[in-house]
Amino acid sequence: MKRNIALIAGILMISMTVNAWGAKVEIKSNNVQVIVNPENKRDSRILLYFDISDITADKEVYIDFATFNISLKVEGGVNGSFEVYPVLTDWSARSEIDWVSTWNTPGGDYDDQKEPGRYSLKSEYDEKNVSIDVTDIVRDWAGGVIANNGIIVKLEDNDLLLNQVEYEVGVDEAFIEIFYTKRSQDKESGV
Repeated sequence: MKRNIALIAGILMISMTVNAWGAKVEIKSNNVQVIVNPENKRDSRILLYFDISDITADKEVYIDFATFNISLKVEGGVNGSFEVYPVLTDWSARSEIDWVSTWNTPGGDYDDQKEPGRYSLKSEYDEKNVSIDVTDIVRDWAGGVIANNGIIVKLEDNDLLLNQVEYEVGVDEAFIEIFYTKRSQDKESGV
C-alpha cells in the first residue's frame, strides 16, 4: 500500500513539474456597474466583465486554474456575507444598467447553480481582499458552455431577509487570474 501511495505521489509530482512552465495572465475588469434595488437600497449588486477572448481564442489552451480577485471597500456595520455567480444576460455593452429593464429577472440574471461560495463581509479595516476559485466558470466560458457575460457579486439573500446588514460596497480593484497550459505543449512533453 505504501508503494502505491509513493508511486501516485511521484506521478503527481512529475505532472506538476511538467506543467510548471504553464502561463499565467491577469485580466482586470474593463466594465464595472452597480445596480441597486429601488425597493431596498441595501440590496445592491456589482457586475464585472472580464474580456478573456485573447486566452480563449486559442483552442489549444487548457484552463488549469482561475481566481476572481476583488478588493472591496465595506462601509457600515458589516456582519454578513456575499456570493459570486456568472451572469447569464449580456449587459457589458450597455451604457445604462438598472435593476429591472436590463434583465429577465429583477436584480440580474445569473446562474445560482455555479456558486463558488460565500464570503464574509466582516472586516475590521472596512476593506476586504478576497480571492475566489472560479475555475469552473472560466472553463465554461472558454468551452462555450455559457457565454462570458461577467460575474455578479451580491449580498447573501438571508442577510437581506433578516435585515442584518447595513453596508455600502465599492470596488477598488478586481481582476481574474488565469493559469493555463497549451495542449500541444503537453503532447510535446509526453503528458
